[in-house]
Amino acid sequence: MAVLVAYLRCSTDRQEDSLDTQENVIRMECEKRGHRLVAIYRDEGISASVPIERRPAGAELFSLVREKHRGFDGIIVVRGDRLFRDPEDELGGLGYLAQHECQCISVTDPIDRGTPTGELLHGIMMFVRRFERRLTGQRIREHNLMLAMRGKWACGRVPLGLSYDLETKVMSANERAADVERVFREFLNQSGNACATARALNQARVVTRDGYPWSDSSVLVTVKLPMYRRRTRYSGQEFDAQETIPQIVDPELIAHVDVLLARIGPLRTRQRAGGYAYSSLMVCGRCGAKMIRCGASEGGQWICRARKTFGFCDMASVAEKYLDAAIGEAVRRVAERFEAEIAAATGEPDKPKLDSARSRQLLEGRRVRVVEAFVDGVFSASERDTRLAEIAEQVAALESPAARPTPVDVAALIASTPDDWPNAPHDERRRLLIALGAEIRVYAERGKELAIELSTAMLDEPIRVTTNHRLRICVVRPPIPR
Repeated sequence: MAVLVAYLRCSTDRQEDSLDTQENVIRMECEKRGHRLVAIYRDEGISASVPIERRPAGAELFSLVREKHRGFDGIIVVRGDRLFRDPEDELGGLGYLAQHECQCISVTDPIDRGTPTGELLHGIMMFVRRFERRLTGQRIREHNLMLAMRGKWACGRVPLGLSYDLETKVMSANERAADVERVFREFLNQSGNACATARALNQARVVTRDGYPWSDSSVLVTVKLPMYRRRTRYSGQEFDAQETIPQIVDPELIAHVDVLLARIGPLRTRQRAGGYAYSSLMVCGRCGAKMIRCGASEGGQWICRARKTFGFCDMASVAEKYLDAAIGEAVRRVAERFEAEIAAATGEPDKPKLDSARSRQLLEGRRVRVVEAFVDGVFSASERDTRLAEIAEQVAALESPAARPTPVDVAALIASTPDDWPNAPHDERRRLLIALGAEIRVYAERGKELAIELSTAMLDEPIRVTTNHRLRICVVRPPIPR
């Protein structure tokens, strides 16, 4: 007799094997086999394409698997696709369960994976499930495209001011149709300023479709929506829907807004002010995920994103003051290592490298806006190709390997390093680390010594630094070229 926990999942409550049906099947199987069922975990309304770590019940269940005294021997499901559907995810998940000595039992797929024949059959079933899912998705997309070509509502959320009857398949205006025209008119009165439009709508106590206050992004999405122009959009294509979608906004008002949208241009970029010194430069040494900062602006903590979001990583959080002390000591020892070369250096330093992570993010946002502008009819195909080619060249320049800094560069960088590293402004510390080509790996496992690993293009030999806070900077080596 085994002690089991059940996992139930369905995409919608209209599916044939709902959660109640799955529970009944599992209880009957446990009674038949003599197993003891101690807990049931349910995920309702979640697609199989969502990774297990992003499902509420699934993430909680898998976090319990790695505990030593978890109280159960395995997980039982109706079918294997309740847990996984893609072969890659299933192989990784089953390996994770096997690593922690937790068995996985499927009621309708009783295959013994311990034998060569069972392993072969299990592999075939994995790819059959993926084929079934992709075939179903293809049929749904073809059906939705056919509806959109006929001018009917295909899928998605019904926008503000419109209602859709599932039985009669008819789109109609509702009591909030006047609010939609008010959004268009206010956007025109504010000369295309989305922030001012949102502020005016919130002051007038006009809310969005879901009852939330307006933001600049929600205003722009609303005034650009094709359905208010009596058109349907699916898979990047627009189709005429004059006969199926009612006119709730004055066509003349829409024409003025379209002219305004074309005139203000799609390539506006909002720069982000400030930022922390180690953002995008620090990664978890255990799983390789980015480290993110939590807490107040002073005295915050750095934690692994995988642990905070999914709970899968065992890395503990690290106080920022300990990281400041360790990294400041590392920079000081870099200066000592190159003291002789710095003293003999002559000439002018090269221009410091830009923040490549931030630059890549801005270029990606620009590329998306160029594509959106082409879809909205602001850019022609030739202009789109020209702008995308320019963006691709800039991205390639960012990804090209950077030259090794010279002693002159080292002299300029170290001279600009503040004496009091922890109290120096974030932007100055960040500029120095980026120019050095630094990457920081943090190791903070429970019950072990806290350590960081600093990789920089300045050094060929390892540098080890131990602090009074039980922090240790491990091997410092040049980063691997990407």
